Order: sequence, then C-alpha cells, then structure tokens
Amino acid sequence: MAVDVLAAYERVRGEIQVLGKVKQALNEPQPDLLSLRNVSVTPLLPGVHRIQDVPEAALNKSFMGVVVPLQPEPISPDEIVERVKRHILVQGETFTVQGIAEFPAVVDPGMHREQLVKSRFFPVMEASIGLVGPVEVPAWQASLAYVNRDLVVGLFLS
Repeated sequence: MAVDVLAAYERVRGEIQVLGKVKQALNEPQPDLLSLRNVSVTPLLPGVHRIQDVPEAALNKSFMGVVVPLQPEPISPDEIVERVKRHILVQGETFTVQGIAEFPAVVDPGMHREQLVKSRFFPVMEASIGLVGPVEVPAWQASLAYVNRDLVVGLFLS
C-alpha cells in the first residue's frame, strides 16, 4: 500500500506491506519502526536532504504526525454501521488537519473525543493537511488521513 507520511521536517512517500489495514499496522505496539520500500523524501525545511527512489527505509512511528493511504482500503463489516459525522480540527506542533471524524451513532457525543484518541493513530476523512512554521507549502487534500494522537497539541470537534 502506498502512503504519504508527514514527519516533523519532511514528507515521505513509500510503500508499506500490510496484511490488514494501514490503521492496524500503525496501531500495533511493536515494532516502533515502520518499514517502507521505494521511498522518496521531500524536504519541508532547509537543510533536509531530498531523497529519491531509495529501495528501503524505516520510520519511527513516534515521529509520524500524519499518514495518508494513497489507495482506498476495503471496508470491513464492522464499519458498516450508522455513523454521525463531526467536523474536526487537529493541531500539532508542526501540522494541522481539518476534516470529518465519524462515530457510531450509538456512542454518546460526550465520548467522541475518547473514541478518537483510544488508538494511537485515528482517522480523519476529507482531510486538509497543512504545515505550521517557517514553511510555505500549500495544504494538501486526502480522502483519509491517520493522525498520531501523541503529537496532537489541540483537538477541536464541532
């Protein structure tokens, strides 16, 4: 599965091998390093090396702010339930993500935040991903983005 990864000072594109879904691979407690193949790196800050077509690499999940699958993933039967949609804004030290968070309709709205952050990486649909800091890079759009809750500074639901 091809993915884009937003790290602190670079955007990494590569392929990860997953047996299930990307979310499951990201939320597995071990290993901390995520292996990628056919990797290219776009620097977001001066001094970061541009890397093209490296056969293999590893990224530490702790420093991956946002992970975007580049192809749609299959829908599992447990995801086919009535859902409530809420707008979400996530702020990290170096990024922002705006979009839609979905919750099962049976979950009390007071529990939505807890539902999101129970997993290390949580999904945001129709995401607009932007950078914060001395970088002039336009925001990019993704139908699905997984945000690392450990790098979240603020989370706003409306």
